[in-house]
Amino acid sequence: MTDNFRIFAEFFFAYSMQTPIRIFENFIIIRNENNMG
Repeated sequence: MTDNFRIFAEFFFAYSMQTPIRIFENFIIIRNENNMG
């Protein structure tokens, strides 16, 4: 149980570190596509 929780915590931490950047990049891409038409 503790090993699975540790793996999940490490995965969640790594994912949470990357998510804001990806959301920001997707937001810029969506805005650019909307501006292009």
